[in-house]
Amino acid sequence: MKARRIELSIPIEAGTLPDPEAVVPVFHAIIRDGSLGEVLVDVARYGHVKNAPAVVLVGHASDYVIEVTPEGLRFAAVRKRDAAPDDRRLLDVAERLLAAAQQVQAALPAVRFRTDELRIRVLDRLNAPNTPETFRRLSDEVGAFARRWLGEVTLEPGADPSAPLEIWIRRGKSEPLSALSARLARPAEE
Repeated sequence: MKARRIELSIPIEAGTLPDPEAVVPVFHAIIRDGSLGEVLVDVARYGHVKNAPAVVLVGHASDYVIEVTPEGLRFAAVRKRDAAPDDRRLLDVAERLLAAAQQVQAALPAVRFRTDELRIRVLDRLNAPNTPETFRRLSDEVGAFARRWLGEVTLEPGADPSAPLEIWIRRGKSEPLSALSARLARPAEE
C-alpha cells in the first residue's frame, strides 16, 4: 500500500467503557513507561466534540484514539509517519492497534473490544482518493491481508464519499485480542 497515513480501528463493546475519559490515566502510563516502544508525547481530550475523537494519545509516528461515532465507541491506531515498507504497512498498523488495545484492556479489565468489524481509513487523498476505483484496487491487498489474518471476511466501502477512503472488514465472529495477536504473527512467518 503506497498510502503513508493509515488508521485501523475496532469497536469497543457497548457499555464496557462508559466514560472515554477513563483511558486518560492509562494513556499517561503508556507514555511514562514507554510500553509501546515509540515516541508518545501527550494526551489530548476532545470529549466536548460530538462524533469525533474523545481522547487521543499523540505520538511522533502514531496516534491512538478513542473515537465517538454514531454507532458507538471505537479504538484506533493511526500511523502518521515513519511508515513500514509498502508490503508491511497493514501488518504494522494492526500490530500497533492490538498492542495498544491489549494495554488498555489490561489496565481497564471491564473494557471489551469487538473483533468482528474492523475499519481501515486511508488518510491520504493523494495516493488513495475515495473513489470506487481506489476501493477496488486496495480491496485486493486489504482482502488478502485480512483473510490471512482473520479468515473469512467481507469488505465493504464506507458510506460517505466526502470522507477519506474507508474499507470495512466484517467477519462472522469476535475473538479475544490475544487470539488475533497470535494469528497476526503467522503471516509474517509463512
